[in-house]
Amino acid sequence: MSTIFSVWKESIRADQNFALLLIISWIVRIMRKESGRNICYGVKMKINIEKAIESFRINFGLIKRDGAEELLKWIESETDFYTAPASAANHLACGSGLLVHSLNVRNNLDQLNHRLNLGFSDEAVSICGLLHDLTKVNFYKTVQKRRLNTETGKWESYNGYAYDDRFPFGHGEKSV
Repeated sequence: MSTIFSVWKESIRADQNFALLLIISWIVRIMRKESGRNICYGVKMKINIEKAIESFRINFGLIKRDGAEELLKWIESETDFYTAPASAANHLACGSGLLVHSLNVRNNLDQLNHRLNLGFSDEAVSICGLLHDLTKVNFYKTVQKRRLNTETGKWESYNGYAYDDRFPFGHGEKSV
């Protein structure tokens, strides 16, 4: 796996547009927050996992760089990318939140790219959008948490997420 990442690292380093696209992706994230501090929009959010995975695969298919097929195999066979939350307690902190968040960022980048005529390739948009949080795979664990039910005034247990970082370098240091 380290060989794949080193090939990608060199490939991305050679593409000058990625720095600008990454900055734009941060702007998109700031402009379009996904849910504030609630857990996956409460219970209202329903995720069609099969459609989300299909959309991920279609957009990932736009990536033609060496090692892309191996990276997708790794994502699908050795990680929890399709089932992991995007965060422990903030945006899309629910099952498959990371998948949905990555698709949201990719789609927002694509819209911004077209609206502003930025000229980034579909491949660049897919790499930055879909893979910007790849370091969050195998990062969270399910735990029992407690919260006050504001309707009943009683404390209740619920399943939530906590960090289980086996590669403790910090999110910023691990991000692209």
